[in-house]
Amino acid sequence: MHGPVRQTPDGAVFATEPARNQVPLATKASARDSMRTMRRRTPTLLLCLALACGCATAPTAPAAPPPVAHEAFGYDAAGVPWALRPTVDELAAAMKSRDDALAERLIERLRAQLPPDALSERLEAWSRVLEGRVLSRELELRLECRRVEVAAGKPERRALVLCIANPHAAPITLDCAPPRLVRTSTWIDERGELARNQDVSTLHAFERLEIPAALPSEVELAQFEPRTGPALAVRERFELAWTAGVLSRAGRAMPFDRETRCACDYVGLAGKLPTGAVEPAELVRYARTEVVLTPALVERAVRIAPARYDEALDALAAARVEFSSARLVELAPALRWLARDPGLGADAEGWQEWLRARHNRAAARDASPLDLP
Repeated sequence: MHGPVRQTPDGAVFATEPARNQVPLATKASARDSMRTMRRRTPTLLLCLALACGCATAPTAPAAPPPVAHEAFGYDAAGVPWALRPTVDELAAAMKSRDDALAERLIERLRAQLPPDALSERLEAWSRVLEGRVLSRELELRLECRRVEVAAGKPERRALVLCIANPHAAPITLDCAPPRLVRTSTWIDERGELARNQDVSTLHAFERLEIPAALPSEVELAQFEPRTGPALAVRERFELAWTAGVLSRAGRAMPFDRETRCACDYVGLAGKLPTGAVEPAELVRYARTEVVLTPALVERAVRIAPARYDEALDALAAARVEFSSARLVELAPALRWLARDPGLGADAEGWQEWLRARHNRAAARDASPLDLP
């Protein structure tokens, strides 16, 4: 094939061979147009390729957040190792059930095994609660009812005195919410009928008590007049209770034990009754006699000292098998007075069961743990 035709200056025409690397003009123009088109389409093609790659991969769920450090390494949110969590729960249960000896051992164990900052404040709070319970018991709070000297012809008056014994060498301060004084009055007449009334008062003047070191101290809380009235006898029971408080000793504060209670009894007798105390054995002896009269039975029951009520009830429970159903009905007024429960009825079968249960509890309490059946 011949190349392009070329004419010389003298008019001759001849054909020439194309150069080895020469591209025809039409081909060059076509190539330039193709390059321009590719340059214009390159961004679009790249976008399509990117979309194609993205579509080729299935969508995935967002990645889960990395685990929290204390979970990954076996700690709960409070910094307590999971292996010690049962011990912490056991400690909380011991504090609630007031098993103080167990709680103290668990606190020492946790302090030795826990990381330094884990539960440090909570363990310290529990430790102070235990210290407060111990100190509250050591103070030996006691409530007494004492006769008040009055002029001749004036009604009898009694004073309630809080007695405190501090065995420690440092003074103690008790800052507390106003304590409550509960007064329960129980009357009994010659027929053996019982009635009850209860009053609650707040002692606002005793929100702070300064207790001297190593010395007994006394605080008079209130005075009252016995409410005997037309009854054969009246029993006044006073209970002092605290709702919250803080004990301070040598710069260390600890919670006052809210379970601390003080109580005392006063028994007022009608003027026609003898004032001498009666032994529980005398009441049991009279209950075994052939005839039991209610006034004579009640007279003996009300003259037994309140501190010996349990002794009298235990003696009657031990002798229950000797009493017929009719006799148990006759003894019901004395049993209700000694049991401090006017709501108990006069049902003979009920009293027989009540005395049997009391006798069984007393036998179990007195039995040695080494006794074998």
